[in-house]
Amino acid sequence: TTLKKLTDNNANNVSPSLSDDGTVLYFCSDQTSELPHIYRTHFPSNTTEKITSSGYCTSPSYHQAKSKMVYCKKTGALMQLYVYDEISKNHTQLTFDDTSKDECCWSPCGNYIVYSAEKFEKNRIALFNTITNQQIFLTSAKDDCAYPHWSPVYAMYPTVNTATN
Repeated sequence: TTLKKLTDNNANNVSPSLSDDGTVLYFCSDQTSELPHIYRTHFPSNTTEKITSSGYCTSPSYHQAKSKMVYCKKTGALMQLYVYDEISKNHTQLTFDDTSKDECCWSPCGNYIVYSAEKFEKNRIALFNTITNQQIFLTSAKDDCAYPHWSPVYAMYPTVNTATN
């Protein structure tokens, strides 16, 4: 296997998210400022453009079928979820609550986003439904869980009925 260098700068370039067809790479970088921003590189032209223009932005996750990229952006004192639409070029804030988000990831179907939500120095895994704009916690407030990632095996969020008769 031959490795190919994808960036050529003296910056921190992290959190790559590659499109299914290998033509688009989103990543986080501090190449043009002290704060990290989200960049996109198109292949095979190797043209790179800065997607975010303000704030502290991290954790890009691209969903090719939806032509959207979810990321975390510092808003006030907290990191919130935002979505960038490749077609309209618009950025939309998804969450507004009192938890700080990190490490977001699309579900294979593109209807859900899983992420780490931090409050009082404890991390919980949470799920955001992009259809209903509702979020639920998947882990207990007693647990300290972080760095979720969606399995490509599941096309939808698997649910468990915990009600008893």
